[in-house]
Formats: sequence, structure tokens, C-alpha cells
Amino acid sequence: MGRIEAFDRTMIGDGCKIAVYGMSPCGKLAKKAIELLGGKIDVFIDRLRDAEFFEGVPVMHFEEIRNIHEYRIINCASANFRSIAGFLFDQGIETVYHALSLLDLVPEDDKALEMCDARSLYRYYIENGRGGGS
Repeated sequence: MGRIEAFDRTMIGDGCKIAVYGMSPCGKLAKKAIELLGGKIDVFIDRLRDAEFFEGVPVMHFEEIRNIHEYRIINCASANFRSIAGFLFDQGIETVYHALSLLDLVPEDDKALEMCDARSLYRYYIENGRGGGS
């Protein structure tokens, strides 16, 4: 089984591409934070993919991404965090990142109530080791 680690700002600009799993409010906040740090999200991954773009970034199914191991995948799902991490581990991804440290970088004036609620729920699932199974 793989491991879950915090995404670290030093990973931006080290040659790896960044993918965010989940078109969610937390995904929006992670994108803003990475942009504040001078980086960019290369692709959003979502199994439902009801749009070609999310926040101006292409959206793909996991299976559509070539060279997936060139990406650092930040899991921005809340209630499904653990099941998505398990899916990624089953696909050979060794490390799945969470975005807790990134979410705190976005200035308060950019955080609508929906965003704050989503961030609290995300934090709960990460810190309590729950979310859609083990």
C-alpha cells in the first residue's frame, strides 16, 4: 500500500507536473495556493468529468493521462479521500498528497463560506483517517 503525505511548497517547480484529483472547493483552493506560490496545476482528475475544463485547467479521467508517474497527485476529495487514495495506490501510485498546508495559504478574503466549510470537512477526513473506506 502507498503512503499519504502533505504536499510541500518545495515540490513546485522541481520538474514534476501537478494533478489535483477532485473538482471540488478544496481543489479550487489548492489551485489558488499553488498559483500564489508561483506554480500551476497541469490537470484536474475527476471520474465524473462533466466538463472539459475546471477553473481554466483541463479535466481528465485517470485512465486518460499518459505518463501518470510524472505527476504529483494531490487528492482534494473530502468524504471520498481514503477510497480515492486506495484507488490510486491500486494503480501503482506510491505517494498521494493532501493539500492541508496549501489551503491555509489562500487569503481569508478569497474564502467564501462554502470554501471554509469544505476546508473544515477536508481537514476532518485527513486528520481523522476517515473518508470512504481505508
